[in-house]
Amino acid sequence: MLLVGGEEVKKTLKIIFLIFILFISINVKAKTYGLEYKPIETLDLKTEETKKYRFYKESKIEAYFIENENPSVFQKQSSFKYTDYSEWFKTRPESKKNREIKERTVYKYAKLKKIKHFYIEVEDPDMSTLEFAIRFNGLDASNSGYCSDCSDFYYMYISDNDYDYPVRVNKLSLTYQEYYLPSELSIKVKLNKENLKYKILIYGDNLSEILYEANFISDLNLHNYTIDDFEAKNAYEDEIIKYEIDNNMHLIDSYKEYSYRDKFYLYEYALKEYYPTYEETLEGYIKDENDFIIEKKYYYLETAVIKDKIVINNENYDLTDYVKTSVPFEVASDIDISKNGIYKIKYIFPTKTIEQEVKVNTNKEYIKSLEDSVEKKNGEIKDVIENKNEIIERLESSIKNKDEIISKKQVERTVVKSPKLPIILITIGVMLIIICIIKSLKKT
Repeated sequence: MLLVGGEEVKKTLKIIFLIFILFISINVKAKTYGLEYKPIETLDLKTEETKKYRFYKESKIEAYFIENENPSVFQKQSSFKYTDYSEWFKTRPESKKNREIKERTVYKYAKLKKIKHFYIEVEDPDMSTLEFAIRFNGLDASNSGYCSDCSDFYYMYISDNDYDYPVRVNKLSLTYQEYYLPSELSIKVKLNKENLKYKILIYGDNLSEILYEANFISDLNLHNYTIDDFEAKNAYEDEIIKYEIDNNMHLIDSYKEYSYRDKFYLYEYALKEYYPTYEETLEGYIKDENDFIIEKKYYYLETAVIKDKIVINNENYDLTDYVKTSVPFEVASDIDISKNGIYKIKYIFPTKTIEQEVKVNTNKEYIKSLEDSVEKKNGEIKDVIENKNEIIERLESSIKNKDEIISKKQVERTVVKSPKLPIILITIGVMLIIICIIKSLKKT
């Protein structure tokens, strides 16, 4: 009985609550929501085409080149300039368009040491007759000499520089008072024997340093020698380069040298510095209309399945359990589980926020009212039990008189219709209920 056992009431309510939960869990409905498109290359669900271009910044580069020797990307302009003439080369440079080449002759001279001493030696043990004369610029020159195994009065004949006077000589040394240039020298020589070897040595200041040397063989003829007939030994002091002929110097060598200059034209090149990637737009850059790509993206719809009707019946609930999706999301809720009612919550996805109604029906309020009612009834029953003796006595007294009352009522019912019959029936019903209650109390 509800009024008798509080624990039995609680058990009964729990069973009813579980049956209710089971009932509302059947035929659950859910709703699917589209959230966002994600790229995929294998499904042709949604296609998006984007045309992207190469962008560049342009800068002008100027450079000078010989005509037709420019890189192909450069364009010739009208202005030009000449280079400076190059250094001089011994090899003639390559001929090119608009190239100007000039040449010059280089003369390599030697500064000669001046001569002062002569030495003549004839290889003839019997001595030979020598006719000779030494002149400078065709003129006689004062000298002093020494002769080994010469004939008497040799010096008189030598000093007059007349080769007509013979001198028997084996070794002869002559020293002149002045210094003379080698180019001024002329020597006339004649020996009276054939096939005699003789040599002439020429010195400068230092008698240990031979400037010129020549070896001859006699043939009975008169010979007129110049410095060109001698081999230079230590004849040169310095080498001098000149670009014109100098007859007063000894020419060692001559050769051609070349120098050139070129005509350079101005060329221009528009340098394009490209941005590394293709873009739709790019501020500060120039679009290359001929260089582009078309990007295609394919999308499929990522979904979230949310239960259509959400009812919360207990405290152990998780609002994320009502959503099936691979997309991360958050839940915004102000649900008060202690109060039944309809609440609005928000499922927040990266691209969309979905509002959903949630019904809270935990029966906590109803259960509490039942518990309060049972508690009240238990209090009342306690009062009844405390006064049960009095109640029993009253009931027993009432029972003793019940037969009399019933007989009397039956007699009255048979004689006339009594207007109090409904009241009597109600009273009998109440008494039967009271009897049942008393029996129940006695058992406890």
